[in-house]
Amino acid sequence: MSTIESLYRKVSEKSRVYDVVRDKTETHHLLLSSYVLLISTVFVGSMTILALYSLQPSNTFTLADWTVSNYVEIFQGKLYKEFLFNSFRIGVITTGISLLVCYPAAYALGRKITRFRRPILMLLIMPLLTSVVMRVYGWTVFLVKDGIISTLYSTLFSGSMPSLLYTEGATILGTTYIYLPFMLFPIYLSIANINPSVIEAARDLGAGKLVTFRRIILPQSKPGVIIGTLFVFILSTGAEIEASMLGGNAIATVATDIKRSFGFVQDWPMGSAKAILLLLVSLVAGVVILRIVSLEEIAVRSGGATETTDQHTSRAESAVWYGYVLLTVVFLNLPILGVITASFYDGVAFTFPYKFTLESYMAAVTSGAVYDAVGTSLKIAIPVTILSTLIGGAAGIGYARYQFRGREAFKIGALLPIFFPLLLTGLAMALWFDLLGIQRGILATILGHTTWMSPIVMFVVVLKAIAIDPHVEEAAKDLGAGFYTQYKEITLPLVSNGLISGALFAFILSWNNYYISAYLSGPTDTVTTWIRGQIAFGYDPVVSAFTAMIIYSIIPFIVIVFILEVRDKKQD
Repeated sequence: MSTIESLYRKVSEKSRVYDVVRDKTETHHLLLSSYVLLISTVFVGSMTILALYSLQPSNTFTLADWTVSNYVEIFQGKLYKEFLFNSFRIGVITTGISLLVCYPAAYALGRKITRFRRPILMLLIMPLLTSVVMRVYGWTVFLVKDGIISTLYSTLFSGSMPSLLYTEGATILGTTYIYLPFMLFPIYLSIANINPSVIEAARDLGAGKLVTFRRIILPQSKPGVIIGTLFVFILSTGAEIEASMLGGNAIATVATDIKRSFGFVQDWPMGSAKAILLLLVSLVAGVVILRIVSLEEIAVRSGGATETTDQHTSRAESAVWYGYVLLTVVFLNLPILGVITASFYDGVAFTFPYKFTLESYMAAVTSGAVYDAVGTSLKIAIPVTILSTLIGGAAGIGYARYQFRGREAFKIGALLPIFFPLLLTGLAMALWFDLLGIQRGILATILGHTTWMSPIVMFVVVLKAIAIDPHVEEAAKDLGAGFYTQYKEITLPLVSNGLISGALFAFILSWNNYYISAYLSGPTDTVTTWIRGQIAFGYDPVVSAFTAMIIYSIIPFIVIVFILEVRDKKQD
């Protein structure tokens, strides 16, 4: 039976109820409606209640009186300005270091790395698959007094070394480490698919490597630089985990001050006013990024990123570039190695010779608290994966496959939640849910995670859906395929990779989320909130062992990618 005959038969067998619904309303409205409803009720509602609380008198917990006294106090006082200056300084330094480190690495990945690019990218991505709490905790193992660094120092130089924790330098190290990938990958995508014919033409005209870089590669990589710079600045300015766990009381930032206002001080209106001012920075930067970003261009670049490797690189030069990228890989995975090292160590203070033990693993495996935390995280992550894939996937298809009025405005509004600091998102959702009477617990956390994850899933699906040839769908319609048949037989199979990728992102990020879980999960602990609670009072070997076991579960995927890369090279 021919393809045409098969399609005719499927069309004739399907009910036309879907097409009746489609005729009564625009298709993109159906696809976007659940997404718009979720974002407008949960995210916009949360930000609105945060703004309303900021207009209440200080130290009140109701919406009754209206005043701008909190903003007046903030602008007249010196303390918040100092916190704001500290946050901006950390953001600027973090952004500058990240750009200096990432541009050469992104250039090497996009233009110089020929072999084992996929395994290297996996190793660069691997830290993102573990939570911020775990990664920052890995640095504490190195920096704490009697930690790995001080032990190595005392062994090699026969002297004592003070703790490197609770300093501004440790905070900047943490923010640089956490947000480095957010600078690296936008620049890499900008460089990776620069048309090689343009570079070859420049060489044919006598342009050297420096001129080619300055006149072609650097200008065409500017979008990635701008996006990465704004992204890292937004995220590092609103960083709280890094500042509290690595900086301690050595430096106060806006994020730590906001958390203190909502926690210890219990002044929600003042905390809300401080949060709104920080959110305005994120809002402006997010809109700028989304106005610059062309999702169509990103889709093209990400799909052809392996076709632009520079074939004129000498072996010695290639070795230098590989060495630099591998140093970046080591830096991003160093805290993970620290956690693994600590997980096998028998004791709190590190000394040599190394005291090997498996007791912390036995304790982690038999811990009831660990099983409860894992169970709670699974009860949250699985529904979040399903819901955010359905909602975000439908929105991604609706945006990518249809032209409609206000499409650009929809893109900006739909993806803005990605750019808001998670600390503030979690706080705002907690206030909003309290007002609505939604009790904190698993259900509230699922709703919060789904609202945060749906834009990420939408983004991933859009990049895949945009690449679909519209003539395929038009041909199906010409053959009589209705709405249901077209999506089941044509559209969904073509975007299945994007949906699967979005679902994996949703599960991993929901599992690893701390901020939203911390404010919405109530008395129940997730994996990340349990880890944060355990290490709040110092080093815990059980946490190291449990974190290491999570890391072990990721390593097989990297090994598989490496094997596939080697096999492909042998076949070539």
